[in-house]
Amino acid sequence: MSEWRNEGKMTSPTAYVRYTDRHDPDPCTPDETLLMKTRLPAFVYILLLLLGLSLACQTTSLGSSQAVAAGQNSARAALAGATPAGQLAIIGTDHNIYLMNPDGSGRTELTTDAGGDSQRSYHYITWAPDSRGLAFVQNDVVAGPGRGHIEASLWLADTASGRRTELFQSTDIIPFYLHFAPDSQTLAFLGQGSPPEPLGLYLISTVPGEPRVLENGQPFYWDWAPDSASLFVHTGGRRAGRLAFLDPAGSDSTALALQPTSFQAPAFLQNGQQLVVAIEQEGTDSLVLIDRDGAIVEELATLEATAAFVPAPTGQHIAYITSDLQLGAGAIGELALVEIGAGTDPRQIAAGPVVACFWSPDGQKLAYITLDPDGRQQTKLAQQGNSEIAFDLYVYELDSGRSRYLHSFAPTGEFLNVIPYFDQYHRSATIWSPDSRYLAISAQSLNIAGGEILLLDTDSDGLPQHLGDGLLAFWSWE
Repeated sequence: MSEWRNEGKMTSPTAYVRYTDRHDPDPCTPDETLLMKTRLPAFVYILLLLLGLSLACQTTSLGSSQAVAAGQNSARAALAGATPAGQLAIIGTDHNIYLMNPDGSGRTELTTDAGGDSQRSYHYITWAPDSRGLAFVQNDVVAGPGRGHIEASLWLADTASGRRTELFQSTDIIPFYLHFAPDSQTLAFLGQGSPPEPLGLYLISTVPGEPRVLENGQPFYWDWAPDSASLFVHTGGRRAGRLAFLDPAGSDSTALALQPTSFQAPAFLQNGQQLVVAIEQEGTDSLVLIDRDGAIVEELATLEATAAFVPAPTGQHIAYITSDLQLGAGAIGELALVEIGAGTDPRQIAAGPVVACFWSPDGQKLAYITLDPDGRQQTKLAQQGNSEIAFDLYVYELDSGRSRYLHSFAPTGEFLNVIPYFDQYHRSATIWSPDSRYLAISAQSLNIAGGEILLLDTDSDGLPQHLGDGLLAFWSWE
């Protein structure tokens, strides 16, 4: 991944600074000692271009649903007798961290010192696989000579007691994107100091200590092996791509003799012996299943210029987006499904433009997000005098082979930040409830500055339910 930072308290996607090996941050003027000027990533420019919208470089509060805005019914009343499983972690509109039951009750503060005049904010909420811990990053904007600096801390909260432990603090390493090992005992994260330093993949135990850097590279994507004994990484992009196994102890690195194509995150299957990658073979880009030695087990699909994919938790199907658009991050195009070992051609799910997809925990449903070409949401946005990106949300069911429209919404800046990297986030976070029925969506709101969290029942045609304010929500795994 390449870093998108949310410097300060702005929630619009335009408040994110993206550090890449191609672009350095703009220099700060004397009046911008604490905040860097911003630049939209290429992915967002493409979204706006395809939608025919203009950029709106300001924080806005926009509509996510007329029904929700007009009458935001109590989620508890609407869900009586059908309470979803699990728990939600939320970044509030005040940039504090909260836990909440999925019926809207029991909202608990994990932090209280962000927001207002504070220069403190919290980011990158990440559940441990056992759902007993929640990791997150604290950023403090510290005034000083020139533009000041960021002081970052990595925290782990016990979700039962609310007790927090600071794992480490640094002004040199700014963590972003966190990913627990499957055994919940080790946390991997990307970190970067001042550009042009390369991104580093760091590991830290769930007890306080200094993180260890395993490898540097940019961009950087990876997946944990199911037994937590190794990581598989994809670094360097297409021009200088590298696929390799890393030992968490830092003692071993094994590169595969394969040429990766323009994809992002690799993925282990649940058996731990096979992986899904995209490689170039004799001028053709292919989605393939490989073993740990790099031997091709099965050729799954032919790809276009870019691709992003997510295996179902069952390991039986791979959903992928492919497109001839060359983007700095993400993929926008056709969504297709291929069954491993079936010997059948891929099945098109949606012609596009699809920007992200997320498997349910049981592997029987696939939520996917498209641009909003029919204007379901754009009319409301125009009425507010703003131009923003709008999405349509669908769910595809394996049993019926059909897709169903669920909702149109304008994402919060924090959720929009997830979309280009949905394949990497799919490894570490989920918007699905543990029972594979409900979705939690982070949307801009007519009534709430910053955004709101909406609950959608994929088994019914009911209206989205308002759970509360928030910039981003992820469900616990259990």
